[in-house]
Amino acid sequence: MSTIIHDVTPASRLRAWLRRRTALLGKAAPAVALLVGLLASPLAVAATPTNGTTTFGSGGGDTPLVSGSGATGLSVDNIVGSGWDVSVYTNTPAQIYIAAGDLYFSTGDGIYYGDAAYDGEPLNSFRVASNDNSVFDLGSFQYSATDNGSGATVYFTVTGYLNGMEVPGANLGFSISGPGGNWPLNTVDTSGVAAFAGIDEFRITVAGPAQANFFAIDNINVSNVRLPDTTPPTVSSINSSTTNGTYKAGDVISVQVNFSENVFVTGTPQLTLETGAIDRTVNYASGSGTSTLTFNYTVQAGDTSADLDYVTTSALALNSSTIKDLSGNAAVLTLPAPGAANSLGANKNIVIDGVVPTVSSVTASNADGTYKIGDVLSVQVNFSKMVTVTGTPQLTLETGATDRIVNYASGSGTSTLTFSYTVVSGNTSADLDYVSTSSLSLNGGTIKDTTGNNATLTLPVPGAANSLGANKALIIDGVAPSVSSIVVSGSPASTDASIAFTVTFSEPVNNISTDDFTLVGTGGATGSIASVSASSGSTVDVTIASISGNGTIRINLNGSTNVIDNAGNSIASYSSGSTHTVAIPTAPPAPTIGTATAGDGQATVTFTAPSSNGGSPISTYTATANPGGATGSCAGPAACTITVGSLTNGTAYTFTVTATNGIGTGTASGASNSVTPKADQIITFAQPGNYNFGTTPTLGATSDSGLTVSFSSSTTGVCTITSAGALTFVSAGTCTIDADQAGNASTNAATTVSHSFTVNAVAPDAPTIGTATAGNQQATVSFTAPGSNGGSSINSYTVTANPGGNTGTGSGSPITVTGLTNGVSYSFTVTATNGASLTGAASAASNAITPAAPQTITFNNPGAQNFGTTPTLTWTGQSSVDTQSPLCA
Repeated sequence: MSTIIHDVTPASRLRAWLRRRTALLGKAAPAVALLVGLLASPLAVAATPTNGTTTFGSGGGDTPLVSGSGATGLSVDNIVGSGWDVSVYTNTPAQIYIAAGDLYFSTGDGIYYGDAAYDGEPLNSFRVASNDNSVFDLGSFQYSATDNGSGATVYFTVTGYLNGMEVPGANLGFSISGPGGNWPLNTVDTSGVAAFAGIDEFRITVAGPAQANFFAIDNINVSNVRLPDTTPPTVSSINSSTTNGTYKAGDVISVQVNFSENVFVTGTPQLTLETGAIDRTVNYASGSGTSTLTFNYTVQAGDTSADLDYVTTSALALNSSTIKDLSGNAAVLTLPAPGAANSLGANKNIVIDGVVPTVSSVTASNADGTYKIGDVLSVQVNFSKMVTVTGTPQLTLETGATDRIVNYASGSGTSTLTFSYTVVSGNTSADLDYVSTSSLSLNGGTIKDTTGNNATLTLPVPGAANSLGANKALIIDGVAPSVSSIVVSGSPASTDASIAFTVTFSEPVNNISTDDFTLVGTGGATGSIASVSASSGSTVDVTIASISGNGTIRINLNGSTNVIDNAGNSIASYSSGSTHTVAIPTAPPAPTIGTATAGDGQATVTFTAPSSNGGSPISTYTATANPGGATGSCAGPAACTITVGSLTNGTAYTFTVTATNGIGTGTASGASNSVTPKADQIITFAQPGNYNFGTTPTLGATSDSGLTVSFSSSTTGVCTITSAGALTFVSAGTCTIDADQAGNASTNAATTVSHSFTVNAVAPDAPTIGTATAGNQQATVSFTAPGSNGGSSINSYTVTANPGGNTGTGSGSPITVTGLTNGVSYSFTVTATNGASLTGAASAASNAITPAAPQTITFNNPGAQNFGTTPTLTWTGQSSVDTQSPLCA
């Protein structure tokens, strides 16, 4: 890339343009004359460019060469005898001119184009070509350009051409940028691009994005100028990039036609291959610009070849196209002889198998005949050649209201595929066939020959030659027989012991017998299936004998019988027949046991009446004891309570109940709960009288059972009693005694008998005297409470002095007696008084004591005394006795 840096202002550039325009207008007349002279002179004869550098210009002046519309291409041939042609193409059809001369400010000479109207005509391309089609190697050229003052960068591409075609790789980009003004020449060096060697023209195009409004070229340097190539390309060999092998319809085989040099293709040449009955003409696909052209052949159905080749040496045709080398020489299209050296057949071993397998016929391996539900038919589809199968293809058969789709079963690797059809309920066909010619489907699988050609699945027309219907006579009877109805035959009475049911079938059936039916009764109705009127047919009578009981009866046809139609289809079970009411009186069924309740030598039994009376009113219900068999009864027809007597007390019994009507006695109910009868007993217990506290009476009572009566106290705070009746009084009050007898295995517990009586309080016992202690005109006496309080709590104690009878009272020991005379000897007794205000006996007398007054001694401290002296000490007292004593040493 080259970049021009401009060094003048846009104003200067404008002045330069104006100068240039004025100069050109001033030279208009000479330019026209020069142009006419150039066209008429020998310079217009074809010339060859010169090796080296060609410089254009007038050495300081301008020579207009041509003017016109650049949109259509303004051209100058053999410019001033240089051997070069120049063509200019612009983007719009405005007037431009091509001139030879100096560039602005004597920056150099060149060939340039200008805008005649100065309206900014943008360049499209600038073409430089050898005048006589000589081929040359482009080394470099110089150029100058402007974008008309915007200052944007203009990008260009130079491209090499030969014979009007772009030479692959002959491309180089360059650019120029900067403000307008002077446009010095810049050099583009193409010598480093090998593809620019061997061209006959080069084109400079504006690559954008900015426009170029002026472009000049000069100093074109070329080498190796030579005449153009006139030798046409030839076919050297035919080959294929496809691997050797066998190919099927739809496969693509790539065939390569190799030329002696690179060729260029326009349009779509064609190559005709030998592919059996119909030769295939395949189109050119790719390779223009190389020495190898590729033709892609897609194998068609029916194509065959043991070794793929083209048809003749002239099998390669232009088809209104061209195959040329870069010099424009048309290629010679003659091919090597088929099968000869360098031919496709000699170079490759490609086998074409485009013959698609087709269905030749459809048949079945089953014998002609009628087939029933569950029978399996094996249908064979025969192909024109061996096929292989993947997945599970399917065949749709015409089987009546619902067509059956059956699956492929076997045959892959052979020419016969087997489909397995199992007859199901509802299938019918008078002559089994498939539905249509398209009844064979892949179902996601494949059917192909060994090459991989997909088989054509079209079947013969149903019923036509080679169809299943034409080849076989297979009748399908998939409609199973059924029972249409079962009704009572005639109008039998409910009391008849024998009746008949009429059974009607949907079609004639065989193997009918009594064991094909089941008698169903409700309530107590029963009977037996005695006979069937016929073993085959559409209608039979089934006779029921030994009918008894009450309820209804009907007959059902069993499932899984051997009853079949003429095709062998089994019949389904049937249970919707009509019923016959049976009302033959019988003994009633068993009542439902209720509860047994024991009594004295007897028991009562409850129950629920049976659901049916057997056709005759129930007259009596009977309960039977076990063990022993004692019975009791009550009248019907409603349930009642039965008493069973003559039972042994102490024995456990259960009971059953039967019902009896005019026909007889029915079965017994289940056993009741177990109960044990027992005797009652009465206690005789006389009312006790009242007792004083402290007594110990014994009570007595008897039972008429002779069992021992036991006692208990319900007032233990007042009295207690032993089981045998010995009373102990705890306090005064009301004492209540219960007499009981618990019974035994044969005797019930007696009813408790209770009596109450009064326990009277008595005077308490004498306290036990303790110790009397003297005081000043008083004494304190201790004692212990008496052993018995007389049935009532002791409220107070009284102490009495002897002599004198002075007393003291209190609620407990000790008690002080006051008012005594000091110096007199006293003894004391104690009595107790309880809550009943009863005072007991006095205790024994206490020890004797003498009350005395107290006295105080006054004794002064004698102080210290000398040893050897005999002083006398003195003291005084409150009593009448004064005492003094000598101090003892």
